[in-house]
Amino acid sequence: MSTIAEFPLTAAELAQMGTDLVRIPGSWDEFWEVLEESENRVEYQNNEIILSMSYESKPHSKIASRFGYLFEGTFTGSSFDIFNANRPVYIAHCQEVFNPDASVVQASGDVFTYRPGMTAEMSPIVILEVLSPATRERDLKEKLPCYKLIPSIRQIIYAESTLPMIYLFEKNETENSWHKKILDEMDDSLVLNGTRVSLREIYARVNFDETATESV
Repeated sequence: MSTIAEFPLTAAELAQMGTDLVRIPGSWDEFWEVLEESENRVEYQNNEIILSMSYESKPHSKIASRFGYLFEGTFTGSSFDIFNANRPVYIAHCQEVFNPDASVVQASGDVFTYRPGMTAEMSPIVILEVLSPATRERDLKEKLPCYKLIPSIRQIIYAESTLPMIYLFEKNETENSWHKKILDEMDDSLVLNGTRVSLREIYARVNFDETATESV
């Protein structure tokens, strides 16, 4: 078992490093050790262990919670499971593990098991990421191409936390291609499992003035 002493496991240790996002070279086994012990958000990509603050601003938290509520109301029945940011997603194609802000997963889908009690989902059909200043570049440039490699995925949703705007990526199964749509009007809408949901519903009660202290 390797040591993980070099990794910032607490929020205070991460803050002392002077950044909201830390990348440290690490092995696959070290990643799972850090994930088990850390109070920060932990992801794994390209042989790096990537840590970020688990803190969420009010807009970020409200938007993620709102999507969780909408997912619960539209993906009903025993065929789906709804998860928040604490449930990791494993992308087998490139051995990467991410923590989206919310996800809808096929209940009968595959689950990756590192060891008993340490697992990650492999069959999400919808992924949500709430964009914030500290993580937006990584979310869009690094994680999006990997999310598209998940065989089961149908929709990838990126929601801005500083203004009402959504970037929607939908898979065309017939053509095996992706369609991108930008929603930036309150009456614009996306379809979740056959139910149309507007930006007005998604951003209800979000005060964008509260983004000033956002750090994740």
